Amino acid sequence: MTEEVVSCYAMHMLASLLTLILIFTDSTSSIGCLPKSRPTIYSMINFVNTTQRVWTYKISRPGTIRCQYNLKRVISPHNIVYNRTFLHNRQRHSIILRGEFHARPRDRMDVNTIDGATYYELRVKNAYVESVPDRRCGRHFNCVARSGIFTYGPDCQNMTRPRK
Repeated sequence: MTEEVVSCYAMHMLASLLTLILIFTDSTSSIGCLPKSRPTIYSMINFVNTTQRVWTYKISRPGTIRCQYNLKRVISPHNIVYNRTFLHNRQRHSIILRGEFHARPRDRMDVNTIDGATYYELRVKNAYVESVPDRRCGRHFNCVARSGIFTYGPDCQNMTRPRK
């Protein structure tokens, strides 16, 4: 199953600091969450093309996943391959995912998952994860996701250090 990923960047920071990743299938609708003014569309490829960890700050999927981040492996104008690392029941896990970028709109990419579950993620680059995400992105997340669980906490930096 193919899912779309949509980004919403923090308005008061640089455009690449914060993104709201919305993973949804055709049955998901965010009509009631559309802004009244025309939003700026940022480039997803520019956001994910970083050597920094991109943390999942909040997720709508129920479960016990904590300290989840993505780290780019390979990127091209058409797709990205990245590692997703997370803690589940205090155990560290890592999987490889592939995202395919859209030409239009530029703020989307398709991500294939095994279970095809629909969920939303609010993501923040490592350099800015200690600050609170922009309220507008948080409100948009809450509008489309309805609810969410914080996956990031200050202890995540230490708990996910590379193994020696």
